[in-house]
Amino acid sequence: MNSRSVAWRLLGGCLPLVLTACATINEATPYPAGWQAADGQGTPAGCPELAGEFRNSALDVVGEDAGEVPHSLTEMLERMDLRPRGAAPDAPAEPPPAPPSVTISQSDASLSFAYRGADGAPRERRFRHTRQPLLEIRLNDLFTCGESQGRRELRFLVEVDRMADGAPFLGAGQVRTLVTLHRGADGSLVARWNRQSALLIFLVPYVRNDSVWLRFPRAAVE
Repeated sequence: MNSRSVAWRLLGGCLPLVLTACATINEATPYPAGWQAADGQGTPAGCPELAGEFRNSALDVVGEDAGEVPHSLTEMLERMDLRPRGAAPDAPAEPPPAPPSVTISQSDASLSFAYRGADGAPRERRFRHTRQPLLEIRLNDLFTCGESQGRRELRFLVEVDRMADGAPFLGAGQVRTLVTLHRGADGSLVARWNRQSALLIFLVPYVRNDSVWLRFPRAAVE
């Protein structure tokens, strides 16, 4: 096994697993103190109850946002719609739709987002619940459910903006962004955009976590 393989194995094992094995540069932004706690309601499959109609644009955003975090649900969905490297798009690029609201439908096996595009046509994005993520090949349409700090959370498996580069031993880096959802006690949808950066310097792994929290209230009933 060459030096490059050793370096990347060390780095790859640091980021997804327990971060206490690494030197943490900073702590992720905690859940906003002034926001309602999670409502605790869940589905039989152990997922948070997310069904409902919500504003597309976030009402509140907390965390270090350098302009890279999408502030609408539809833009988040666009960012999670990753294609294989080198794949050509199916249609000409167009700006992401910006409807006023997004409707979430949920079952034990799936989660779907329905909204109207900029052209007024209905659109839908569906995700599938998996309990065996290590056996899956395509991750763009999958999610898992679990608990984090007493909250039921739904986590999308697609790793947004994942990238890796560098020279082994002297410096190697890996970045990925994970997206989770839960519902607050006030009925709002809460998203966490969590960017994890790992850096390997002289075989010493360092990890940085940057979380941005976004709150999407329920859409007003007209």
